[in-house]
Formats: sequence, C-alpha cells, structure tokens
Amino acid sequence: MALALIVGAAPIATAQIEPEPPLPIAPVPGSTTPLTPPQGATQNLGDPAHAYDPGTGQTYFWDPDKNSWVDGKTGEPAQSPTPRDLFLRRQLMAIEKDIDAAIANCDKRLFDASIRALIVLSNSARSRVSITRHAADAQVYSNEELEASAAHLESDLALIEQVLANERSRFPAKCGKKAETPPSTTGGNRQEPPKQTGMIVPRSGAGCAGVYAELNAARSDPAGYARTLSAGPGTAATREAVAFLESQAPEPPLTADARLEAAAARHAADQGPAGLTGHVGTDGSTVRDRVQSAGVYSMIVAEDISVGQDTAGGIVRQLIIDEGSPTRMHRADVFNPLFKFAGAAGGPNKVYHSMCVLDLSGTVMPR
Repeated sequence: MALALIVGAAPIATAQIEPEPPLPIAPVPGSTTPLTPPQGATQNLGDPAHAYDPGTGQTYFWDPDKNSWVDGKTGEPAQSPTPRDLFLRRQLMAIEKDIDAAIANCDKRLFDASIRALIVLSNSARSRVSITRHAADAQVYSNEELEASAAHLESDLALIEQVLANERSRFPAKCGKKAETPPSTTGGNRQEPPKQTGMIVPRSGAGCAGVYAELNAARSDPAGYARTLSAGPGTAATREAVAFLESQAPEPPLTADARLEAAAARHAADQGPAGLTGHVGTDGSTVRDRVQSAGVYSMIVAEDISVGQDTAGGIVRQLIIDEGSPTRMHRADVFNPLFKFAGAAGGPNKVYHSMCVLDLSGTVMPR
C-alpha cells in the first residue's frame, strides 16, 4: 500500500480544508425558512437574497422561480463545491491577489513567481490527466470511475489554463523594463537548482536505504525499468505500469537533500510507532510545514509513503505500480519533471511492519 499527497499543484482528494465557522442564516424572499447558501458562501444579511464566497470570489443569488440558489454569473442552479474544488479556487485566488499586488507595486519578481506558480499547477494537472487517461485506456479499474476522475482533472486544467492565459501578460510596461517573457509551460527557461549543501547517502536502517538510486534508475531509463517489472507478478496493475514505462520519456535524476530527509524522518518517527500512514502529523503538521521547518521553500512539494516493503526495489515498485490508486498519484510524483530534490527516511511501523516516507520538492527558493 502506498499513500500520496502533493501540495502546490492541482489539489487531490486527500487535501483538507479547514472547516468554516457556522454562519448566521436569514430567510430569503419567498421563503419563511432560513436556507443555507452554498458551502463557503456568506449570506448578505442586509439583502438575504444574495450570498458571496470571499475565498473564491463566487457570487450567488436566490431565484424564487427555481426555488434555489443560483450562480451569479451563469444563472444555473448553484452546486456546493467539493473540498477539492474549494482548495483549487482558493489557490488560484491567492495567486491572483499576489499578481494584483505585484502590478500595483511594479514588483516584477513577485509577478514572475506568481506566473511560475500557475505553470506548476498547470503542468501537474496535465500530468495527472495523462496518467488517468492512460489507466482508463488500459481498463485497470472501472472506466466510469476513471472517466469521472479524468473529467474532473480536465476541468481543473481548463480553469488553471484560463487563469494563466488571462494573467501572464498583465504586467504593465509603465513599470520600467519591458516585462520578460514568462517561463514556458512546456518546461523551457526553468530555473537551475541552487548548489546543495549537506548531500547525503541513505543511512543503513533508515527504512529506505537505496531508494534514491532505485528512483533514479526508473526516472533515467523507464523502458529498462519496465523490463524489471515484467519479471514480477503479472497483475493487471503491473501490466499497465509496464505499458506506461515503455512510453514514458526519461527524466533527470533527483538530487538527495538532507533537509528533505530530515522532514521525512520526522514524519516516519511520528507515524510509525502508532501504526499510522497519513500525511498530517499528530501535531497537525502538513508536508509543507515539515519541509519548511527543515529549511526547504519550494512552490511545489509532495509526500509519498510506502509501507510493508523492506527493499529499495520493493518500495519503488510499489509506488510505480500504484495498486489501489486509480489516478496513479504516486507514479505521477515519481516521474514528475518538476521535482528536483528528494529526501527519504523510514523505519518500523506498528501495523505495516515497515514504512518509507519520501518527500519531494521542486526548485528550492532562497530565503
């Protein structure tokens, strides 16, 4: 079993949104009963037929003919967004606010960083669409389930691309030097990673010894790694993984980073003794909290957890085959070209015997 969480990219099902405090509800015109507006929206108590979601900028109004709340832009019946939808909308709104601030202050560095954040979201969403469509074509899981997941991911991608297209050319020429062309969405003009200090060799007994070499063997020669998988049990998921690897382009190797390993070790030590395998620590920390506490600041970070495996080959094969994950999120992380650095650590797990926590990050930003 493997578990994954990616942060700073297209949101996934395990992303958690803090619950909103209860809001006062007033009767709307034509109704004698207080009716709750869509999730996240605050009813205008001075004009209860209108509601507004400050987190996403979405407006709603009450349509007595339809006897329901409707979307303020389309007039269609409002659907309460899922936590996944809310997470993505709030990410995009936060980036748009940064862009507005950059324009107001002629801050080209902030503007470019915000555009890069949108590109990270776009590339991650595109990768997940590709992997989900590949799994659907291979008919590994129910096509209905995969088609629904792929359609949702494609909707996410379309929204991100729309925001990116609207925002990337907004920096005004009046701010002085002509705005440089924002980075290419196809991967051009990528910033080179800074030189790392504290390069590491996996510690014996860390629960993940040899994982870096195994990961990089798969990334640098996917077709060769496919032959390794072919020699194992011929399950449907394995055959689908082999087909994926045979068509996957090589990616640059990941660089081991002592700070990411420290974050992974912290989480393994927290989860293992209790037999846990989640991505939120018992102290409430998220993967971003842990890697930043260790000194890594990046626009995109992710965490994968492998359990029940005692060898580097077993750990990496589990992540790539990704049995039980229709969207193959762990595999997407392994081959995501945006990830540059890795830190792996683990040890015993009370329930699953052993565990390995793998933390990944993109280009590390100076602080």
